[in-house]
Amino acid sequence: AGMKYWGQVNQGSWAASASAMVTAGGGLDCSTFWMNPMYLIRFTEEEKKSTAMALTLSSLESLSDADRKMKKTAFMCFRLFNLSSISKDASERQLNDEIVKHGQNLPTRSSKQAVGPKVCYEQETSFYVNEVDNKDDHLLVVYTLDPLQEKKFALSVFSDSALEVTPLSRDGWQMRSFLGQWRSPAPAQSYGNPLDMFWHGFPQLMITNSSTSEVTISCILSYQAQDERKTAKHKMNEMPQEVAAQPEDSFPFLEMELFDASAQPLHRYVGFGKPKVQTLVLCRDWVVLKAQLPPQSAHSLVLGRSWFQNDGGAKTPETPAYAQDFRLQLLADYGDLDLQPISAGFEWHRFAATPVLVRDHRPWHMKLQLKTACAQKQHVHLLLRIPDQVKAFMRLKVLKDGQDVSPVVSQGKGDAFLPLIHNEYELEGSLEFDMTVEFHPQSETGAFPLLVQGLSRSCDGELHFLAGDDRKDVGLEMMKDATMQKWLEQVSAEPFSKRNPQISSDLQLEPQAFPACSQTESADDELITVSKAYLQRLFNLAKAQEAKP
Repeated sequence: AGMKYWGQVNQGSWAASASAMVTAGGGLDCSTFWMNPMYLIRFTEEEKKSTAMALTLSSLESLSDADRKMKKTAFMCFRLFNLSSISKDASERQLNDEIVKHGQNLPTRSSKQAVGPKVCYEQETSFYVNEVDNKDDHLLVVYTLDPLQEKKFALSVFSDSALEVTPLSRDGWQMRSFLGQWRSPAPAQSYGNPLDMFWHGFPQLMITNSSTSEVTISCILSYQAQDERKTAKHKMNEMPQEVAAQPEDSFPFLEMELFDASAQPLHRYVGFGKPKVQTLVLCRDWVVLKAQLPPQSAHSLVLGRSWFQNDGGAKTPETPAYAQDFRLQLLADYGDLDLQPISAGFEWHRFAATPVLVRDHRPWHMKLQLKTACAQKQHVHLLLRIPDQVKAFMRLKVLKDGQDVSPVVSQGKGDAFLPLIHNEYELEGSLEFDMTVEFHPQSETGAFPLLVQGLSRSCDGELHFLAGDDRKDVGLEMMKDATMQKWLEQVSAEPFSKRNPQISSDLQLEPQAFPACSQTESADDELITVSKAYLQRLFNLAKAQEAKP
């Protein structure tokens, strides 16, 4: 008695018909989750305290209407996200605040588990009470388990602290969708073999902001096979375990990185530099990347996936054919971004030295020859690679006319010895440059291969190890160890050979992503009866799972 409560009731719907924008995005495992109705909950009291909040989600349709529209997976759900802890990255949290402040739906894939009931039956009310900190803003998402399910609902939010509930909208996003494919199997990523060595061969999308203001983008990467299976569920009338699906662990982990490519806006990004933004949560179904693009800038969005292994020597799984095709949804709050897939016409010139066998710590001397003298500075990337399991540390020195040439981008500082070398240089003038590969005295000795690769933006080149000592171990045939031979064959071909260059058709604009579906169906009493039985089985299963400790 005497306690004050504040509350708000909102009516809404999940739409999937051709006459409305699709807002029936489905569950957390769907790449269309961002399309669902979302609400920003903000507490207005100055006193900061723990407050109780009650959420209620109810159907506004009669049983007969609901049964006809949602006779497959008729479950309503919601999730409550704390915006202050939805991401560990401070810059992403700030960007999230900006997006919801402008009233836009927030695409999110949080490592933090959102709170809320697991499922609720279509005609019952979903009720949830939780204590939250009223100093934080919260994002409430209401959804159905499967996408493209139409239904009208009423959402009630009550609390013992004054609050505001603001509906968000997907209208503020301009969406373009791309379909693409990876041409090579997914590489293995481990702590000793960073994924940066494989970015170069992945599909890339050049995003150019030619406007005079910042543009906010959200990129969602998913597998086509998983999208198609999930969006087709509204047509099915089987139990979920009876639906044909590929095992989740048969899909490599998805990942994206966004690099500033303003200095070379036409060519594929191949540098080792730190990305402007990268995906923070790795998943096997879909991932999201959000960023703000400065005015008059160009960025390369790299679309990758890999098998993550703690043990770099573990066997890399086979990549199934259905894990080669992907979908990219690109959302922007500005509609005139220039989006261009980078095709083979803008590839770098590749060259490599014959691999050599390292048996001791003596340095190797090389000559870099560019086929055409360049009056202007050009970018040249040089990479030194040894097998992941070898504990050796190297450094690279480049000289021109006896003077040191310092890299403009490198992953190390100064004269540091590193297990992986990827340096970017600006070279001009002379056709020839001297190079020396040095090994740290405490590096592992024995017989392991060393491969040196190079990339040039505007001319062909050649790399040669110089004669002058007694070492004759060169070429693939010098390796007697089968494991080392296989490693050499793989890294020699990927990512710098012309075996599988990306082409423009590998990343194409999709006419209409997740097209609206018609929910109009003829009455079928027998089918409706089966559907009710199916719903009852699902409901009983959900109740049993919730009862488990």
